[in-house]
Amino acid sequence: MNKRTISILGLLALLAAGLYLVPALLGERSRAGVGEVRGASSEAGAGRPGAELSAPAGTAVEQPAASGRERTGPARVRVVALSEAQGEVVPGALLSLSRVGLEEDPSAGPTGEWISLEPGPWAAEVVAPGYTSSELEFTLEMGEELELSALLGVGTRVLGTVEDRMGAPVRGNWIFLLEAGQSHPVLPQQAEGMIGVRPDREGRFETERVPPGEYLLSYGPIGRAIHTSDWKLQLRTGVEPEVLVLLKGEARLDVIVTPAPPADRDFMFELQEFDDERAERRRERGRTLSPADEEREKERSWRRKTGQHMRVNGTVTLTRLSPGTYRACLKTHPGSFTSVETFEILPELSYELRIQQPALPTRGLDRGAGGPEPLRRDELVIELRELQGSADGRPAGIYRL
Repeated sequence: MNKRTISILGLLALLAAGLYLVPALLGERSRAGVGEVRGASSEAGAGRPGAELSAPAGTAVEQPAASGRERTGPARVRVVALSEAQGEVVPGALLSLSRVGLEEDPSAGPTGEWISLEPGPWAAEVVAPGYTSSELEFTLEMGEELELSALLGVGTRVLGTVEDRMGAPVRGNWIFLLEAGQSHPVLPQQAEGMIGVRPDREGRFETERVPPGEYLLSYGPIGRAIHTSDWKLQLRTGVEPEVLVLLKGEARLDVIVTPAPPADRDFMFELQEFDDERAERRRERGRTLSPADEEREKERSWRRKTGQHMRVNGTVTLTRLSPGTYRACLKTHPGSFTSVETFEILPELSYELRIQQPALPTRGLDRGAGGPEPLRRDELVIELRELQGSADGRPAGIYRL
């Protein structure tokens, strides 16, 4: 191959290389120019309201927010609890959030704070002591900040007293307001979360603010209910009902000796109850007794029920008496007096027993070894009357005033 042939081949190679490089260089310069134009157009469009961004098909594009800035990142929500009556912020309100359609435990926290959430549908419940609950549903978009108000209805209080049939206040035990499905708590842990209150020394009670609705009332210690209302308490906003818990109590006997005994003598009042079972057993034996033995046997059927030293003013009060037949006995030294007249004590009633002071034997008077001269039982004169209390004949239970 001669030199001329080599030169021609070299020239052809150079020409081929030039044809390849020129289009490549021209292409890079063309693409750089197109990118600059698009960038300028996008910035100009972003500054105009309603401008749209172009993008290839199938690509997600974030639309500008109403304020002109694009929404990015998680969404946020803030829920404020307001009183439906006054429109004021409800203190101590709690917010629980859960995603709609997902079975998961809701998150809970105080209201009034911004909370970051994933976009999507959400359900919220707002509760506060003494208010009705409020439920909300909302949908969050990416980067959205949403502020909501939950209106809570104001609850009401329940006022009341606990007293016995004579109107005396009774303290202790519990008053529970039972919602649907609830019963008087048997164990302390069952009482947690329930609406309950204890009466004070005057027998009065006042519940916390309770959401409107229907409630049963129960009274008693934790473990058993002494009374449960057979009616439902209808609570409405703005109305504070009053209730009375009336206890049957045991019978009570107020004893008064008139005139009051001398201050230098000690008196003991004794209440004796007739033993019906002993008398019945005696009758079942069928023995024939002489009048004297019959009287002695009958006397043995009386037994001491209770007794107390009388106050200096000649009074004494006996409580928690069971129903039965009784007689009064007044003892001093010297002297023992028993009434021939007997009287009945009925349940849930209170009585006043007036005793006329008998003629007292002189101290030191005795009858030899027999001691003080005995006095006949009929010398103790008594008068019994039933006391009318505040119950007005109503049985024990729970009443709305």
